[in-house]
Amino acid sequence: YRFYNIFMLFFVVMTAIMGREFGSMYKAEVRARTTGQIAPLPKSGTLDTAELEDQFLAPKEGIKIRAFDAIVPIFTLIILAILG
Repeated sequence: YRFYNIFMLFFVVMTAIMGREFGSMYKAEVRARTTGQIAPLPKSGTLDTAELEDQFLAPKEGIKIRAFDAIVPIFTLIILAILG
């Protein structure tokens, strides 16, 4: 049987409720809380937060941001995990 999807949904909910991180996310959380560093330093040794946000978080030009684009895949995953 394929219980991985259901287990991961349960794991995400429990992680959110407990507020505890595991593995790599735990290391990143500790680093962010102790040093204020939100991402590993690049090879150059400096981190420009504005550049990091522009590079990874900004949508491509001409693309509208819609909640619908996130809601449909999430509900599809949940429904298919339950039915599958």
